[in-house]
Amino acid sequence: MSGEVVCVFPFWSVSDALNWDSNYAYLRRILPRMSEKRPDWLWVVMWPIKGYGTGQWKWQNDGLFNDRIVRFGWPYDTSMRSGVMGWSGEHFKQLEDRFAPTIYWMNQVESALQVNGGYTQSASVASRPAIVAQHHYIVHKSLPYSLETLQPRLWAQIAGTVASERVVFNSDHCRTMARESFAPLLSDDLWHDIEQKSVTLKMGLVDEQLFDVEIKPYPVPVVVYNHRFEKYKQADDTRDALADMRRRGHKFEVWVTMLLGQNVSDFPIDKMVGDADQHRYLQNIAVPGLNVINSVHETFCISMLDSIALGQLPVAPRSVTFPELVPEGYPFLFSSKQEQLDILDHILSTWPLEYDAWTARLRQHARDVFAIDTSRG
Repeated sequence: MSGEVVCVFPFWSVSDALNWDSNYAYLRRILPRMSEKRPDWLWVVMWPIKGYGTGQWKWQNDGLFNDRIVRFGWPYDTSMRSGVMGWSGEHFKQLEDRFAPTIYWMNQVESALQVNGGYTQSASVASRPAIVAQHHYIVHKSLPYSLETLQPRLWAQIAGTVASERVVFNSDHCRTMARESFAPLLSDDLWHDIEQKSVTLKMGLVDEQLFDVEIKPYPVPVVVYNHRFEKYKQADDTRDALADMRRRGHKFEVWVTMLLGQNVSDFPIDKMVGDADQHRYLQNIAVPGLNVINSVHETFCISMLDSIALGQLPVAPRSVTFPELVPEGYPFLFSSKQEQLDILDHILSTWPLEYDAWTARLRQHARDVFAIDTSRG
């Protein structure tokens, strides 16, 4: 084999619907394109061993794997918190004996320290595999959980970042989160070293299917909720805002993509439109509409970018990553609950005026900035 052997460690955040996992969605789009660009490389994806953990690993085969993109069984725990902290020296030795990876692409940064030096823990820098840490998740004060219980993961993220040759952040905001979480615990020199080897590569949409999907007409505006219902998404605030719009007499439907394993409380749902196959999922939500979210913690938000690429209007906080996803001067980001209500009332009262004014511009922005062939990604 003349090319590199790249071992990919995904960051799994769900176990009962792998096709809906945001890291899988990213890899599902980017790996085939990367394989096309490097046809002599082998991509080895760490894949959950069926039956390992307390839950179920559920995945629907959608044609990702072939002779150049292959799976290697790894004992991921089905609990995200313990899963990212687990490590199997036995499986790692089998991985290195079978494939001898030359590059480790760590979407699960917590494990990068164990990878450093390979199974033999070589002291020779020249014989070590290269490690790229790509941050999809940062333990950060914006999470509505006890940071004390997340300290082991925070230190593991820091150690994995220090141990890697290159560090990738998916957005400027993600990089800011890392600085706010990591830098206070490190010496100035260590944080400077991280800064020097870091780059922000905004996640490419990768394939053209997002732009080729036909936007089907629909008699009323559709609010697409293609997000999860974790606490930091603040779905209750979104629910309340939509309820307020209905009390004002606005006619619209709410389409949700996934409820499996989610804690949902009285969220208004008119239609379930999710699908394990990404292309069918995109076809299902390809209608004139808007995407409403109140999240306080995002490193990128692929689901919102899906809507932008389909020309739907984001109504999102003027914070976290959302300002990075929309064109300059986009007017429908909010800084308060009242501003969100005013924006929704305006859009729905004048529908489809604002949609018609912005939909083509949003789609073009997504293509120009986030498609892999036109972005730094």
